[in-house]
Amino acid sequence: MTNREKCEKAIKEGSYDGISAYNAQLWLNNHPILTMYKSSYDKQMKGVSITRKTLIDSDIQTLVDVMMEKLVENDHKISWDDIPNRELFRLLGEEVSELADAILHGTPREIMRECADVSNLAMMLAGNSKRGLK
Repeated sequence: MTNREKCEKAIKEGSYDGISAYNAQLWLNNHPILTMYKSSYDKQMKGVSITRKTLIDSDIQTLVDVMMEKLVENDHKISWDDIPNRELFRLLGEEVSELADAILHGTPREIMRECADVSNLAMMLAGNSKRGLK
């Protein structure tokens, strides 16, 4: 079942597989942001082969889907704008170590989930920096 299908089921049933209807709605509503990103991305990708662009699009979407899945799973935790960047950076280091372990010993799914953890922490640091938070 895709993340979208899980979210749609959570909205219908009030919750599903640990995903609340509210969080499912947030997840589904994040896709317009990806559309804006892709518009900018499409301008930058002019001249890149269709095969390469398709691979990039697919891999970005795969990572974003797993990132959103992990964010929904961890929605009960404190918001990252309340965590100092030093602490986020420390957590990023821990996640990079977990990713290294997953690459050596984990399944493809475990590697994807650890990649999402690393990416989410990088996104949190970028977002805090954009907002001028330290």
